[in-house]
Amino acid sequence: MVWGAALTLWLTLVIPCHSTEPESIALLAWGKRTGSDYDIHFSRQSVNGKWSDPVVLASSDNPEILPTMGSNAEGKVWIVWNELSSEGGQLRFRHFRNGFWQPAETVQTETTEDMAPSLIVDGHEVPWLVWAGFNGDDDIYYSRWNGTGWDLPKMVNNDDDWPDILPRLSLDEKEMPRVVWSGYNGDHYVNYVSHWDGSQWILEQELAGKTSFLRTGTDRALRHQLPDFIDNTDQAVLYIKENNNRARVLHREELQ
Repeated sequence: MVWGAALTLWLTLVIPCHSTEPESIALLAWGKRTGSDYDIHFSRQSVNGKWSDPVVLASSDNPEILPTMGSNAEGKVWIVWNELSSEGGQLRFRHFRNGFWQPAETVQTETTEDMAPSLIVDGHEVPWLVWAGFNGDDDIYYSRWNGTGWDLPKMVNNDDDWPDILPRLSLDEKEMPRVVWSGYNGDHYVNYVSHWDGSQWILEQELAGKTSFLRTGTDRALRHQLPDFIDNTDQAVLYIKENNNRARVLHREELQ
């Protein structure tokens, strides 16, 4: 499959002025084909509406694809993506703090292959990460940032013999994490959801119809305000703050 590049937007909101990191109104990361491989690129939109020149955050002999991203009130940024190899996929991440990008590291998991990461920062400024991990079958796993790294992962979904894939995080009305994913029910794939209740993930529930993280009218309007250096959004993620100071993280299909 050919992986594209892309994404971003114009917005009118500012990351709080007490931020110790560069003041930005939007953050953009995307996978871009470079020769025979794919690299992860990054750009910021400043308060004057201009996008910074793209920088390469991840480049190797393996494809680096499908980034996800989040930021807290201090302007610290976490970007997680997939690195593909002959052995499958693993999760890699970089953390921007104190004005610098820290070296790329691997998210430590106990699964043999990990794909489709999704990241969000909750109402207490704690980053959460979910993904689909394979250990005989696909399940949804999560981890939280503990201040210096990612906690050891635990499972979100019911442990059964059916595959669970393609998770996507958002925040509920209490600014607690909510994850939606696609799972096989023995007959076909359906959408499931689980909420964090403060101490654990509640029992998964089946959703009727399309998942709620798909595009809205607001998202469609943003498509017309992408920077000139983005030619498609097949592999992009956009992070923005809305006027209620809540974060939105828009991935790929939400920007098309």
